[in-house]
Amino acid sequence: MGGDHGGFLSRMLHILLMSPCHQKNVWMRQKNVHIDRYAKMRDQVMTTFKFTPRTARNTFLILGLVPFGFLYIGVVDSNKWDLAGKRRNESLYKYPRPEEA
Repeated sequence: MGGDHGGFLSRMLHILLMSPCHQKNVWMRQKNVHIDRYAKMRDQVMTTFKFTPRTARNTFLILGLVPFGFLYIGVVDSNKWDLAGKRRNESLYKYPRPEEA
């Protein structure tokens, strides 16, 4: 699997990168060194990954702030709307303001 043309990803890239006139022939006849290098990089990413300040920041943003943002929106809006059985000019708020009622 280490970068040869036997992997699934490598075969799919070969199919996608073929010119339209060669797409009847599913497998390419010659190796593409760029696809081999990309497949090898993807196979070895777990051995070469290091936490740097940039990757730590991105991990914190993706795994910390994004779920917290969704949770905050859910908590703030949880008891605000009532969509069941509303007519055309009625307020969608669960507890409408007096001037809107």
